[in-house]
Amino acid sequence: MLGPNIIDAGASRRERRVVPAGQRLSGEAASLFARARNCAHSAITENFDSADAAVLKARFDTAVHDLNERTLRADAISAQGSGLSAGKLRHVLARVLEEKYALPTALELFPVDTSVPLGKREIEVHRFYEAGEAAIYRSGDGSQIPKVSYSQESMTFRVRQYVTSAVWSFFEEQQAQAAEVEHVARLLRVARRTLELFLNEMTWYGDDQAGIYGILNYPWLDREVSDLAFGGTDLSGGTVSYLQELNNFVNRAYHASKGVLGPNKMVTSPRVADWIMQTPYLDGNGAGGDRMLGEVFLATSRIEDRIEQAHELENVLGDGVDAIFFYRDDVMGVANMLSGGGIQALPLHQTDIDRRQIMFYNHGGVQMLEVGNNLCVFVTYSAS
Repeated sequence: MLGPNIIDAGASRRERRVVPAGQRLSGEAASLFARARNCAHSAITENFDSADAAVLKARFDTAVHDLNERTLRADAISAQGSGLSAGKLRHVLARVLEEKYALPTALELFPVDTSVPLGKREIEVHRFYEAGEAAIYRSGDGSQIPKVSYSQESMTFRVRQYVTSAVWSFFEEQQAQAAEVEHVARLLRVARRTLELFLNEMTWYGDDQAGIYGILNYPWLDREVSDLAFGGTDLSGGTVSYLQELNNFVNRAYHASKGVLGPNKMVTSPRVADWIMQTPYLDGNGAGGDRMLGEVFLATSRIEDRIEQAHELENVLGDGVDAIFFYRDDVMGVANMLSGGGIQALPLHQTDIDRRQIMFYNHGGVQMLEVGNNLCVFVTYSAS
């Protein structure tokens, strides 16, 4: 009967004693590991002075020990324990599960300006203001001819660097190659996604202390609080007031500027957008209902295509307070200032057995050069 002491007949004949197979394999593995370690230590001794060699040997031993600890299988079983490996009874699915992330909406919604060269620390914008009048000329009274003039002002925006890095050791890369795992490529993808998520956050919220202007902290953006509560199913008062309120927000700058300014896009939280698009359009007597409020709004307003959705606009002023952002969809309305045009990478850096890839964004924040096109409205949302 087969048991834990499986007989190695070859070893028995050579050494005239019974040697369990697991013990023999364990001894050979230890011998191979010792020889490999000695070879590595010899190579270090030959190429470095004694002080550096001692440090490198210690790092080498620590790295090998850490790798061995991380790669130890919980279901590993020796030949002494059983003749059947538990791993043989497990099927590994080809599909590997990955963590899901909400899409960074700012990178999709707003135009990107890449005109600023890499290395610039500030972005300066100049604006001309004009003044003047005209009058009917009366003969012989030249002193009454009016004049025109203009003035110039400037604004400065700071450029900041958002950085992260992917770090791995030579042994990790070597082990990943042996296991046919894309270890380095995955680390770089994680670094890229981390930077994109951080850039998205800065584009929406900015950072007052760092001098970064985002959508919601832009100092010259008009803000307003709506008196209407969005959400819920009680439509006894109708929804005409919601249509009038939304159109008033869209038309205000257009009428005040005689058609020069005004938004053509609208973005809000998914729950507010869904409520607008899925709530029937009813008058004060409850009549109607054959069309949705959002359908009527898009048909009667200057908002183009659809109501955009951004999860970043939910609970911006605490629980239950969302934002609606009306904006002009061009670089004069909103421009996301990305110096260099995208993620940049420094040359691969290597120290001893560690390798580091540093990646960064150059970001000048958000610019609203004609901020009168835009309006931010805070609304209360309640599902009940």
